[in-house]
Amino acid sequence: RMATQMAPTTWPGATTPQEESTDGWIESFLHDFHQKILDQLKERTTSIGEIKRHNQAIEETIEALHLEMENISSQVEKLRGKADERGESEEQEARRVGFPEPTVEGLLGCLLGSRVHHKYYLSLTSALPEILYRDRNFKFDVGLFSMDTTKVKNSNKIVLRLELYNSESPPKQIEYNTTGNKILKGVEERELIDGKTFFDRIQIRDVTSHFMNGWIFLVVVPVIKSNTHRPGQTPSSGPTPSSDAIHVNPSFIRPLVLDKIRVRAKKYPRSGERPPEDSN
Repeated sequence: RMATQMAPTTWPGATTPQEESTDGWIESFLHDFHQKILDQLKERTTSIGEIKRHNQAIEETIEALHLEMENISSQVEKLRGKADERGESEEQEARRVGFPEPTVEGLLGCLLGSRVHHKYYLSLTSALPEILYRDRNFKFDVGLFSMDTTKVKNSNKIVLRLELYNSESPPKQIEYNTTGNKILKGVEERELIDGKTFFDRIQIRDVTSHFMNGWIFLVVVPVIKSNTHRPGQTPSSGPTPSSDAIHVNPSFIRPLVLDKIRVRAKKYPRSGERPPEDSN
């Protein structure tokens, strides 16, 4: 008798081996996918935490720097005060030991020697700032007058020069500051035209507390040259003088001498303050 091969019987609700294999693969894929998402979220959470900690460290560093700057600013202010006190104490000490304080007339005597016959004098025609700051611009105007205070217009070329002198006895010209650089910055020579001129954008590059008595002289002197006439008086050689201008011998002009000039340290603004404006 021939054997009859029977097909396997499938019961309702049962799964085949192929279906079980597919379900296992899907479950494994979903598990791996879910785990990758969790790992990425963990990495991002860790990165966000690191960024927050980094930002906090930056903020703490900025705050520490701010406090350090305030401390440095306070120390600088104390040093400036001590420098000013030192200048005042030197002035008092000079008076105590009997050194004569230089005067305007005394400096004029040093500048002019026996040449003291004056027909004219130089004078300020604008106010000089009460407080001068190191490395800050200032300006002033100068006019020519006769000894009876009448304004004078010069027809010839006259050059005026700005100079500084200390208050020692005798006074000495100051050309360089304590660091070895030129103490004056700006145009130091100006031409006197029709009896007037100006000095602007001038800077004094040191504080007067570095000098004896704590103050200095500011001087404007005529430059004595052999030829003081304007050649030709044409537009290309200089401005034409006024009809009432006269020839003025620079040797007969009394220089402008200003004493008690004090220059303070450059004023650094504190938080919320505006820096002092330049004069120009």
